[in-house]
Amino acid sequence: MMYKKGYIFLLCFYLLLIGPFIIAEEQTIILGREDGWKAITYLDGVNMKQGKWGFLDLVLDHGEYSVEQETDLLLHFNRKPAQDETGHYRVNLQKAGISDKVPKLGKGTAVFQGRGGCGIIPQQNCLFSRGVVWNDFSIEFWLYPASLSEGETVISWRGLRVAKNELVPQSFECRVENRALVWIFNNFFVSPEGSNYSFKLKGFTKLIPRKWHHHLLRFNSTEGILEYLVDGIPEGVIYTTDTHSATGSLARPILGEPDDAQLVIGKDFTGFLDEFRISKTFITKPHLNTYGAYSGTAVSRVFDLGYSGTRVKKIIAHLDKPHDSEIYFFYRCSDEYRSQNSLSVQWTQFVPGTDFKENVRGRYLQLRVEMFPDGSQEYSPGIYQIDIIYEQDLPPIRPVGFSVIPGNGKVTLTWKRVTEEDVKGYLIFYGDRPLNYMGTGSDQGDSPIDVGNVDMFQITGLNNGKLYYFSIVAYDSSTPPHLSEFAEEKSARPSEVLE
Repeated sequence: MMYKKGYIFLLCFYLLLIGPFIIAEEQTIILGREDGWKAITYLDGVNMKQGKWGFLDLVLDHGEYSVEQETDLLLHFNRKPAQDETGHYRVNLQKAGISDKVPKLGKGTAVFQGRGGCGIIPQQNCLFSRGVVWNDFSIEFWLYPASLSEGETVISWRGLRVAKNELVPQSFECRVENRALVWIFNNFFVSPEGSNYSFKLKGFTKLIPRKWHHHLLRFNSTEGILEYLVDGIPEGVIYTTDTHSATGSLARPILGEPDDAQLVIGKDFTGFLDEFRISKTFITKPHLNTYGAYSGTAVSRVFDLGYSGTRVKKIIAHLDKPHDSEIYFFYRCSDEYRSQNSLSVQWTQFVPGTDFKENVRGRYLQLRVEMFPDGSQEYSPGIYQIDIIYEQDLPPIRPVGFSVIPGNGKVTLTWKRVTEEDVKGYLIFYGDRPLNYMGTGSDQGDSPIDVGNVDMFQITGLNNGKLYYFSIVAYDSSTPPHLSEFAEEKSARPSEVLE
């Protein structure tokens, strides 16, 4: 009983404060543009970048390399300080920088100006640790040269190996020769008998300045095949044997003992380098596309539209789908609220711009989009703005023409019906003080009394001589129902001298 009375008191207080009746008007929630997609609370494979309207657009993430079981080193160069995603190496980028101007993948790329490059210092359990014998391996990166000057060094490593009580210098480097990259290995490959071999592997395609190319060096330790590819196309291949053919004594990389050797990227190179990865495996199919093969997903928070039964009229999306890229849209709408980021109902797919008619109603709404690249994985769809257009299911207007006629132990109440179509009935409130409708004891029950959809009602079982205060509200067919404002308060004192 105390709970019910407390609820009625709060309800009365609310109804007295909500002001004059409101006409339902079409309203719009805008996602994107000036708000910067603040309502998007979950992103997976989707990012934001400045678009053609000057605001942030939703686009697919670039298909950056990820750390896998065989990954030995991975540098994204997305931010400073640069770091190896595997944790196997420490990165010294003091003589190089990071730029967000022309990244191939991700948000940034390393920029070199021929002034010392980027030092990669091995920490532990990695290929460039001292004394490590290599098996299969791959070294790959994206390169954007500024000029392709002769002799520019892209990658270099130098060390020493002790062999037969002598120090044998070891090195390998990747540098520019005649506008192509050449790989040079000195005493880097060692045969089972301890012989040191040197090899040179050169590409034949002339590279184009100010254009991204993917470079991959890979080694099959079972067959002794060392192969160089540009943009996935083989440029050169050799056998790491004493005969340089499929037969002979096969040599593998064996690093020396000194622990002060480090890998250097871009020592005297000018240009950009992105997505540098070393793997302990022979990569058979390099990833050459800007976007991955899978979708990206963005999900909004739950929007509170104010009233249960609110009608979502239409959801409009301003977007771009180049080539055969695609975007799928979903909503879920309910009067039941689970959390700020979740509703209990299932997702429903829809086509943006479609009139929902009367089908989509609820106080809470959430959106989800799934984005797909085109078939070549080079183009991403983009979303510039999403408009949610809705019309609230407002409470009925207040009843008017309310009057109360006292009688012997009773009162008769009349009012004019509220003409709105969805009005389902009326609640009569009564009490023994002004604006305090917590009355009890009538034959029809405690306040409030649900009298249904009528325009007259009689309350009996009241005490003669006692002053009562009355008001009435209309309610609609929503679940839970919306209540109108209180009608003008009336008072009456039953008496035995009255009929």
